[in-house]
Amino acid sequence: LQQISAQEQQKAAELNNLQRRQQATQAEFNSFQQELRTLQAAKGQKQALFGTHHVTLRSLVERNKRSFEKVPIGPIGAHLTLTEQKWGVAAEVVSGSVLDRWIVHSSKDEKLLRSLADNINIGSSKFRVNVVVANFNRPAYNLAGRVKLAPGWTCLRQFVKVEHPELPHIIDNKLMDMTHYELAIVDEDEGRCKSAIYDHAAGPGVALSVHVGGRSWARRRSAVTLHNYWGDRNIRLSQSYEASLQHCRQLIAEREATLQQLHQALVVANRELQRLKHESAAAMAASRTAQGNQMRAQAALQHIQAQAPVFDPIDEEDADDMLAEQKRTLQEQIQTLNIGHDRAKTEAEQAHRAMEQATQLYNDRKQEMDEVISQLGSRQEDTDRLSRQMQDVQASKNKVTAGLQKIKDETALLEQKLNTFTQQLEQSKTAALKTCDERTGFQALADARGHVKQRLVAQMQQRLASGDSRSAGMTPEQADEIVERTYQDACYEKAVAYFSKEVQKIEKKIAAVEEDAGGSKEELQHQLDLARADFNRHYKSYDNCKKILDVTSEAVTKRWTKYYDLFDSISRTVSNKFAAYMHKRGHNVSGSLLVEWLGPCPSDDCSVVSCLWA
Repeated sequence: LQQISAQEQQKAAELNNLQRRQQATQAEFNSFQQELRTLQAAKGQKQALFGTHHVTLRSLVERNKRSFEKVPIGPIGAHLTLTEQKWGVAAEVVSGSVLDRWIVHSSKDEKLLRSLADNINIGSSKFRVNVVVANFNRPAYNLAGRVKLAPGWTCLRQFVKVEHPELPHIIDNKLMDMTHYELAIVDEDEGRCKSAIYDHAAGPGVALSVHVGGRSWARRRSAVTLHNYWGDRNIRLSQSYEASLQHCRQLIAEREATLQQLHQALVVANRELQRLKHESAAAMAASRTAQGNQMRAQAALQHIQAQAPVFDPIDEEDADDMLAEQKRTLQEQIQTLNIGHDRAKTEAEQAHRAMEQATQLYNDRKQEMDEVISQLGSRQEDTDRLSRQMQDVQASKNKVTAGLQKIKDETALLEQKLNTFTQQLEQSKTAALKTCDERTGFQALADARGHVKQRLVAQMQQRLASGDSRSAGMTPEQADEIVERTYQDACYEKAVAYFSKEVQKIEKKIAAVEEDAGGSKEELQHQLDLARADFNRHYKSYDNCKKILDVTSEAVTKRWTKYYDLFDSISRTVSNKFAAYMHKRGHNVSGSLLVEWLGPCPSDDCSVVSCLWA
């Protein structure tokens, strides 16, 4: 019976494992079928590798591109290709989290893009697009002093080709800001990958190395973290549209074959489990029958012992024969009873072993429950740890917010200086008007312009008089037209030069402000986004633990309230009994007895109570 029970438990566990595997495989099968339908509906567009909702969003952007200041770029992965397909896994490990993001020129374009994305439904929810803001007018990064790799090492950026008709450098800039793929070492040798991080062999600025198979090593300060690649990522950069379709169909066929095998295994396991259940039921019935036989044999033995015959006096001649016959009869009965007793004893021992096994199983379950209860006792430590993490995240968030606020303050200061410059210009104009009236000033300006124009005419006439080959055959009207055009071009060039210098001054001031704040505005915004994501990830656990602490504090407060009520009741009872005792002894006392609990005795078997008559 014990062996059959063990086999039944093992087969039930095997059946549950097969059912879980079947459910997981069915979920993967449904997911791959949905992905295949998505790819087929995209009709060959590269954006489909990142979801058909990106294809729909791209069509909406094209229809409304006049409403944007600059046409958004996205998704980022749709503009990237690999020069060597073997680095697809490494590219997914380094930059997979940002490939489905869009890049916009301004916050206005971001709001417009999100409003367009709200019109796209994914099941019962709306499409939430990931957007980053970057100034499309900024030039490409200067990597001369930024990338410092030792000779013989390659980074992921060397194998990524950015394809965009107008702004490939903007995509490259944002990839360097978000993933630092210009400092991500890729190699086919795991030993070299380890050496790049542990020994700084690739350079002091390298903090990430990725093996061609996906295994990665990351360094943060003095700590190094190893991440294994489990093959659960969808490799999107190294595949074409047709390859993605073929790969998806292959995965569907594999999951379908696995489902059939699991179904057959489930049928076989279910039959075996039913057989073991029948055998177990039969063994239990046999055990109960054996126990009944044992009880009946013991009752029969007791009955025989109670009904032992009483011999009357007989003649001496027949005594020996009668005793011998009775002896043989009793021996046969005793032998039969011993056989039944031994059989019943064997069956009772089997039942006892089954009872011991059940007791052992109960003890094991009880031990597991005790371990779970002890783990629950560490909730307070988890709460403290989460609180510290929340404080660190909040500190990072405050730091980034302070940097952004500093940039805003500096921008406001520059705007104030611009207003001051405008006021000074108006004051200069007013001062000029005090010197002469506006008509006289404009007349002087016109005279100056006329003087410049006369000089140009004189130069042109001199060229005509000297017979310059470039002015041969030129009429006076054509010469006047050239002079006028030359004059206008000179004025335009001077204006352009003046405003270019002013723009360069303002850009230098903005760059200096950003450098003082700890980085560019995009980098500070990225750090703020990371801090917010980290804060939101820990906030739920922190909130749950806080609720548990609140409930616990409330329960403790209620218990203390009950304790104080009970203590006051006991104090009044002691005071009344003491007054009654004193009256009984003939002492006329009045007042109440003040009882104060001072804590347990050193022997821990009593409490110390201080009483003071008030």
